[in-house]
This record gives sequence, C-alpha cells and structure tokens, in this order.
Amino acid sequence: MLYVQLPGGVDADPALLAAVGSSPYVASIEARRPGLLRMVLAPLASGTTALVSLPVRWTAHGSVRGLGAIVHPADDPERMTVLAPRAFDIE
Repeated sequence: MLYVQLPGGVDADPALLAAVGSSPYVASIEARRPGLLRMVLAPLASGTTALVSLPVRWTAHGSVRGLGAIVHPADDPERMTVLAPRAFDIE
C-alpha cells in the first residue's frame, strides 16, 4: 500500500489517476481526499525497485509542500515507512 500527498494545488483528477494507474506496478489507485492518493502496488519480489511516475505540471510559481509518502505491506500496516513532505520552489 502506498499513500502519496500531492503538492498543494495539484488535483487528483481522472487524467492524473489514469496516468499513474497505467504503471505496471500500480494494481489500483484512488483519491482518498483532496491531495492524497492511495495506491495498491502489484506484488514485488524482495529487493525490487518500482518507479511510479507522477505527471505533475506547474502553472504557477512560489513555494509548495508535498510528495510525502507512506508505504506498508497490505497485510501489515504497522510495518510502515514514512517520508515527510518536501518543500519545492517553483520559478
């Protein structure tokens, strides 16, 4: 299970969900609330790296925060890894 906090101002519209969901590593995707994606990843072998692209286009400038992530095995949510949101300066 993978949860991703989108940067401020980014909507999880149907086009974004379809693009991210087209990854062979994403079994399903949904917008849980504004700015939060929930993905079920396809089974991966131990030590496997999976890249999931987030096609985000910036139409403004300034500082935004986002792309925090939480990942855990679907059957064991207590074994989670958390990455804090980051700040981005968009010029």
